[in-house]
Amino acid sequence: MPRSPIIADLNTTVSLGNIARGLDGGVNDASRLPAWLDRNLFNNATLGDLYQPGKPIIWINASDLYNRTPFLFSPETFAALCSDIRKYPLSNAVAASAAVPVAFVPVVLESFPTACTTPLPPWVGRVIADRNSGAQVRAFAQALTHYREPGQMQYVKLADGGITDNFGLSGLVIARAAADNPYFPLTPEKAVRLRRVIFMVVNAGQAPAGDWAHTINGPSGADLLNAVTDTAVNSAVRSGFDAFRLSLHDWEDSIRKWRCSLPAAEARRLGAPGDWRCSGFSFQIVQIGFDLFDAQRAAKLSSIPTRLKLPTDDVDLLIESGSEAVLNHPTFKGL
Repeated sequence: MPRSPIIADLNTTVSLGNIARGLDGGVNDASRLPAWLDRNLFNNATLGDLYQPGKPIIWINASDLYNRTPFLFSPETFAALCSDIRKYPLSNAVAASAAVPVAFVPVVLESFPTACTTPLPPWVGRVIADRNSGAQVRAFAQALTHYREPGQMQYVKLADGGITDNFGLSGLVIARAAADNPYFPLTPEKAVRLRRVIFMVVNAGQAPAGDWAHTINGPSGADLLNAVTDTAVNSAVRSGFDAFRLSLHDWEDSIRKWRCSLPAAEARRLGAPGDWRCSGFSFQIVQIGFDLFDAQRAAKLSSIPTRLKLPTDDVDLLIESGSEAVLNHPTFKGL
């Protein structure tokens, strides 16, 4: 069966009715995008299909509008909601991660604080009690406690993950800040055997636009709204990337100290090869963005709008450029 275009299932016209719907909470209700995703991509898969032993760790991010924090679709988050993540539709999680305010009604989850007796993980209390803990993991820990407190909040309203974490880095930053061992989320066997880890961060953000920087007046109207939104998102992106870089540095240092403290017999048991050196590994961060190309191509890529429907030539150019940026990057070529 041929796939239907996503734009056919969504209300995207500019009209007084849609403006009113947007001001009332969102133009497209929470059923439209998940229904298209299930029908065309996910075949009614659930998050339980992702969280299986031996499969890669995947964090889907949205934004918790009430707590003003990233919302991670993870077993720990759903345990705080007293809800079963294995039954939650994958399409709903992806839709929440892309639910741009006004264009989409927030995706809603319900909390059941009296439905379970399992306490929150010990790290939640530890992080909240530690005034020196990172601001991001501290806010996330406080959100988890809010989900568990009867009368605090019954419904979690989720919107586009880019509001709080446009690079999608918070999952690892929070996981590391909450970890109770030096290598998590790696297993000890993988932490012993690793030699080189490359973190690829994709920055598809657009360059500043508009001609109001050349006039004494402006911005106004839509230009003002876009400028304010872009300023807030870009500022959060830079802060998030800096936090990610610091987290990786601390993680690398923790793994190095742990590896070098292992007795030789234990290192071999965990899979260390004969030529193993405890300090013989490295973490590197690679950022892939339009600035890797010449000015003309970068300008063309940056001018492609964020829309649900794009001309075929623009889609082909983005795919080709993404592949070229990765394959020609010096770090990847060296690997």
